Amino acid sequence: MRKDLFIVTYSSLKTYGGGIESWLIKFLSCSEKLFHIYNKIYVLGYKSDNNYLISDIIKDQNIHFVFLDIAAKLNIFCLFKYFIRARAAILKAIKENDRAVDLLSIGTLYPSIPMYLIAKINVRRVIWLRSLYFKQINILQSKKIKSVLLFIEYICLKKADIVIANGYDTRDAYQNRYNMKNIIVIPNAIDISVVKENLKPFQGEKIKIGYIGRFSPDKGIDYFIESIDIYNKKSKTNNKEFIFIGWGEEEYKILSLIEAYSNVKYIGKLNNSAIFEELSRLDATVNLSTSGTIGGGGVSNSLLESIFANNLIICWDNPIFKQIINNDFGYLLPEGDINALLAIYDELNNKQKAIKKIENSKKLKANYLFSKHIETFISLME
Repeated sequence: MRKDLFIVTYSSLKTYGGGIESWLIKFLSCSEKLFHIYNKIYVLGYKSDNNYLISDIIKDQNIHFVFLDIAAKLNIFCLFKYFIRARAAILKAIKENDRAVDLLSIGTLYPSIPMYLIAKINVRRVIWLRSLYFKQINILQSKKIKSVLLFIEYICLKKADIVIANGYDTRDAYQNRYNMKNIIVIPNAIDISVVKENLKPFQGEKIKIGYIGRFSPDKGIDYFIESIDIYNKKSKTNNKEFIFIGWGEEEYKILSLIEAYSNVKYIGKLNNSAIFEELSRLDATVNLSTSGTIGGGGVSNSLLESIFANNLIICWDNPIFKQIINNDFGYLLPEGDINALLAIYDELNNKQKAIKKIENSKKLKANYLFSKHIETFISLME
């Protein structure tokens, strides 16, 4: 008899939410394949407002979204309420259907804890690592809280039946941190049915360089903003246009750039369905996530989107990007080097060289198809 799948997230399940939400939309869109091994799929998130929800675009009678009525704040009271209500929701689904269940936690700690409040009978616990969460824990001020959270993460991972990583850098980091073995890598991937390509990159009057993602320091947004300011003050040419796609706490800095320079455009946050429409208008994208204190892990979803849209890749020379990119496929720059970034803006005037790198990067696409991604997951769970 087929099992049920219960996906546990600590997310409001918004279509513009970020990497987890982008992945989840693609994952659930493959329900026809998933239902070869699962009877029903439940997705757990927390309630916010009713706008831009993943549940609005994923319509299947056997996919059920469960929204917990909690305040999404990282304090003891709210987290305790989340753990208790998440456990109750999972138990309710198990009792109603009387079937074995795969509990899939997207990330460690908050979404994974409720899995261990469920009796082990007919339950398999799976954790899918999508970031280096222990790095975020390590920046906390309190040593006691830090130690407790790291210990909880360690226990959650050690007691999981299966641990999956979304990239080789994530796997290696967790293996080194917790001396873990047998972490299985299923890299992020792209659903080609929604891809729209730039068919003529670097053939327009202006070279369009974009940033896509969350506007936060760990994503490297400040480096891009600073480089634009310096470039526009020094450059004698006016053949570059800088585009921001996304949302986040650094938005005010972008708005200041727009007031200062006519070649800066701000598109804002987009639903996943609209991302490729904008990417297909870009010639190049910067991918500047840092590998430092809170740098993310795994194969970058926005990086893959840019590759599939035929954008030239400009990124830092760090493990996040080196697991995919080398200098044949784009530009790898010393992390945090603004001068190197500025030099590339000038080098992009060599359009034939840029086009050659884009042509080379097309070879990467076969490794990151979502059809392959989902088949790997299904084979693992079988």
